[in-house]
Amino acid sequence: MRQNSLPSNDHNSSSIQVTPTKPGGPPFTNPTNLLRYVYGDVTRLKEVSLDSIVLHPAMDGALDRIGVQQAQQHEEDLVRTMGGPGNFRMEVEGITASEEFGCVMGSLVADSPPGGERGRLAVGFCGVWRFEWKKTENDVRVDGGYHGDDKEREAIGGRTVWAAEHWENLTPEGRGEVQRWVGGGSDGRY
Repeated sequence: MRQNSLPSNDHNSSSIQVTPTKPGGPPFTNPTNLLRYVYGDVTRLKEVSLDSIVLHPAMDGALDRIGVQQAQQHEEDLVRTMGGPGNFRMEVEGITASEEFGCVMGSLVADSPPGGERGRLAVGFCGVWRFEWKKTENDVRVDGGYHGDDKEREAIGGRTVWAAEHWENLTPEGRGEVQRWVGGGSDGRY
């Protein structure tokens, strides 16, 4: 395993701010910043993922999502099923990341939509991530490539980090709570 020469990646809930570190967001040169960005709005997944990402959903019986389009659809379905962006959020309590892997712990939170009777849902989650690094000169992505300053690019050897694989994790009890909250079993989409 490579030695991590990045800034400290251990954070507690009071130090986590879900904002990109540079205007426009990705691509990123620090895995922790990538994770902060995507957990601020899980529908940003396509902005930080390789085209070949594999997403392993938390729900029992759900099939893996292979490729950025399937993974992105999964996240959009999750947000919609949980009441939309105004009612659903991932509250991050901690992030630990190295150059190869990341772990995010927190609560999946959904409030009943206005007029709804479901109440509030808060279930602990643990997201595990695997990263891959790409040379910046080969990264032509959503915004047309890397636009950070030359000093930052040189400091990390001209590389940017991308999500390659993601495991969603809920306890069996948490999966049951989510299923009850949405009003039935999983249809395999999330």
